[in-house]
Amino acid sequence: MSEYEYVAFQAVDGPLNDEQLEFAQRQSTRATVSRWSLSVEYHYSSFRGDVNGLLQNGYDVYLHHSNYGSREIRLRLPGGIPVPKSVWKKYVIGGNLCWKADDKGGGGILSLCPYYDSGELDEIWETQPSLDAAISLRARLMSGDLRAL
Repeated sequence: MSEYEYVAFQAVDGPLNDEQLEFAQRQSTRATVSRWSLSVEYHYSSFRGDVNGLLQNGYDVYLHHSNYGSREIRLRLPGGIPVPKSVWKKYVIGGNLCWKADDKGGGGILSLCPYYDSGELDEIWETQPSLDAAISLRARLMSGDLRAL
């Protein structure tokens, strides 16, 4: 449990359909949910929704940060990782960068989750620049550009 936590999802490839929107609305009673985004801010609580479920059901980017040092970005890559496994393995070191392939199809979810102790990073008060950077990173990765990693 944290003192402050912010969670945001963004649809990039297209809006959620009615079924996906209904699923998203069930994930948090406190979230602001639309066909293009879901966001929620917590004080003394945490998001308990299905992050990967939301990414597999319409949203493409997930951003999470808390004031106790947790930072995470998850990117839905519908076409999978667009580089050979031999190249990709050079980037997967430790638990900070993880790939979870879909059970069906060639897509999956890339998770970047570094951890910092409280006070090591500046507080993030404007989240949109971080979300925009994650969307840009996703586009670059989908085009095969691994320089951002």
